[in-house]
Amino acid sequence: MKKLILLVLITISSQILYGQKVQTLLYETWTNNNWLNSSKQTYSYDTNGYQTANNQQTWDTSTSTWKNSGLITYTNNIDGSIQQYYTQSWDTSTSAWKNGIRVTFTYNTSNKFQTVLYENWTNNNWLNSSKQTYSYDTNGYQTANNQQTWDTSTSTWKNSGLIIYTNNIDGSIQQYYTQSWDTSTSTLKNGIRVTYTYTNSTGIHELNKSEYKVFPNPCSDFITITLTQAALTKLSIINLQGNAIISKEELGNEFSINVRDLTNGMYFLKVERDNEVSLNKFIKY
Repeated sequence: MKKLILLVLITISSQILYGQKVQTLLYETWTNNNWLNSSKQTYSYDTNGYQTANNQQTWDTSTSTWKNSGLITYTNNIDGSIQQYYTQSWDTSTSAWKNGIRVTFTYNTSNKFQTVLYENWTNNNWLNSSKQTYSYDTNGYQTANNQQTWDTSTSTWKNSGLIIYTNNIDGSIQQYYTQSWDTSTSTLKNGIRVTYTYTNSTGIHELNKSEYKVFPNPCSDFITITLTQAALTKLSIINLQGNAIISKEELGNEFSINVRDLTNGMYFLKVERDNEVSLNKFIKY
């Protein structure tokens, strides 16, 4: 979950598309030969320009008004890096925000991710859910991402997954593979392996991240992909076991995938276009 999660966290910490900070994102659907309101996101920033909130609303056709649906609130470190964020959903029965998940980040002395802690709001308390721990080599290149879940019966962290990275001499990813923890054998079981080639070679290339954006992240209903140029694009959502659970082909430069029915957790979004491919981690809550 490295330069995979990096796209995630860049999107989380500062919603920037093509060099500008986003104020609102309006989603419309084509219905009966008209573009009709569907959902909207509104971004807030502090005086330093660091993102502080992402308010998500849906369009109520019966009243022709926007209704609250979700909120992400951010706390930032003095340098603008994320210290913590938490999600909330709108409870229509009480007309109040209901806490969802909270994510806390720590950094090493090189300001690289050290741990990411996920907590769930349960019985009016934030309780441990899962944790990621990052490892680096002497050059500062990430070599591993260890994933653990909280065992409430023993109040200890249990292994759940691992991602191992091999890097080129310049720090770019050469290859990574995922493993999941097999509780029956107490061993790690291989899942998927991804090998990168770059534009100075032949074959399949990594899709340049400046050519597309993935948002929002984390997401609860839809995840959207925008491309700088329209093209036939294959989109796949892959779980940590390496299984493609959603796969579709679309022609255009903006696509949305309904993730409402996915179990909360971490997934990969694979984007394939022409001879280019990219894999991005996102969080469903």
